[in-house]
Amino acid sequence: MRNGRVFLFSLPFRSGGYMQGWHIIAPEQIEDKTIEESFDVTTETKVMVTKALVTLNDALHFAKGEPQTVAGSYGIGIVSEPGQNLFDLKQGTRVYISPIVACKKCFNCNNNDAGKCSDIQIAGENFNGFLRNFVTTESSNLYYLPESVSDNDALFIEHISLSLSIIDKLDIQKGDHIAVIGANNFGIIFSQLLIYYQAVPILLDIDGENLQCAKNCGVYYTLGKDDNWLKEVSSITGGRMAKSVVYVSDSDVSPKTAFTLAGYNAHVAFTGLSGKNTSFSYANAVKKQLILHFINTGYGYISSSINLIANKACNLKKLQFKESTYAEMPQVFKTMAEKLSKNEKIYDTIVKISD
Repeated sequence: MRNGRVFLFSLPFRSGGYMQGWHIIAPEQIEDKTIEESFDVTTETKVMVTKALVTLNDALHFAKGEPQTVAGSYGIGIVSEPGQNLFDLKQGTRVYISPIVACKKCFNCNNNDAGKCSDIQIAGENFNGFLRNFVTTESSNLYYLPESVSDNDALFIEHISLSLSIIDKLDIQKGDHIAVIGANNFGIIFSQLLIYYQAVPILLDIDGENLQCAKNCGVYYTLGKDDNWLKEVSSITGGRMAKSVVYVSDSDVSPKTAFTLAGYNAHVAFTGLSGKNTSFSYANAVKKQLILHFINTGYGYISSSINLIANKACNLKKLQFKESTYAEMPQVFKTMAEKLSKNEKIYDTIVKISD
């Protein structure tokens, strides 16, 4: 009360709750911990996580012991508590949970341009990932999954979203020859989408298993460690070399290869879904006057990605991944760390958390 007048303030109603999740607590240490988490019923939704995807990025965080958050790069689940303002999202709705959110603090976010957020927040890095039983998030971060999109396929939505972001930013057109360096799951999905949009991917890797997987998914031009990449790309492109080159950061191929395969004034994008460090000399890029891009998220493309999966734009069922359970995570992470120390291939792992 002030000067005899009563002022009423409307405050968000927050309730408490607990979630159980696998937290990275130190280098090569992960612990199943219970944490209290608040829940704003006016704007947020509680989701019971059913499956999560553990990736190379999680292995890198585990090895370093940071950031100390819940692991798990991607997740799907069932709406448990819809909150008050969920519109079409009702209890029991199967949803994809966005693994990236805008920071809401940078210049672009404050000027209604979150698509150009300069400090994008990533699950398992800037906020808790999806190896947990419940997630509380703003309803705008949840996306309805139609029956035509399987649980396992949905876990690769961000791979498709990042692919779409690259295709747009490089302005890839029908008939363009695109060299893709790195045939992990992302590289294979990206190559399939290039074919869908009638571009011509040339997928290169030194891992024969990766390339065989790509062939099984319908990628025609694949080049392995025994091929002369410069000669083959020149032959396929009629001597022009690639109009654009996409280098996947998870690849074990030297980054300088991207500049070698690019034509004059071509676009070269460095991308990937992990924080694996890559270093290179850009002298050849300057010589060829290449245009460099660095693209790491598919922010804004989730709905389009779900539609592409529903319309069978790419084959996700033949990708390379393992399957595991929530209880098996300590052994899964231990194995991944051992492989990382030996520079051996790490497979994505789909984790069943609840039914």
